[in-house]
Amino acid sequence: MPPFVFPNCIDRLPIASARRRRGFSLIEVVLAVGVFSFVAVALIGLFSVGLRTNRESVDELEAAHVAESLLGTRRASPVADLPGFPLPSLASTANSTNYVAGDGTPTNQSEARFGLVYRVAPDTNAKVSRVYLCLTWPPQAAPTNARGRLEISSTFPLP
Repeated sequence: MPPFVFPNCIDRLPIASARRRRGFSLIEVVLAVGVFSFVAVALIGLFSVGLRTNRESVDELEAAHVAESLLGTRRASPVADLPGFPLPSLASTANSTNYVAGDGTPTNQSEARFGLVYRVAPDTNAKVSRVYLCLTWPPQAAPTNARGRLEISSTFPLP
């Protein structure tokens, strides 16, 4: 006697496996789009943080170069009055706010790259002069409200 066979089940088996091989279901597609969207939003957030950090680093580096240039020039000639130089002689007491360009030359507020606040305090007994520099950016902002700020204090021997 031949074995009992369910003819309907045998006919449906290849059709069911063919349906599963045809493509992705709607649930799989929705999940894939959701995961991709989540990752894309996170990457866009990281990208904006990276751009802001890069801009801040460039500003700080440029301010450090300007400050070192100003202090280096004043160190080379501590008591000479240099025309077109924003820092006064180290032999005189001074306290002022100026505006400087990206190369450290004095300029007006509209063309400035940094705001410059300085204090020069000579100590004739110790034969030194203390110099405090504060560069702020943007230059139009008050030093307390500036987006960026670099402060340097140094002591120079007086001749």
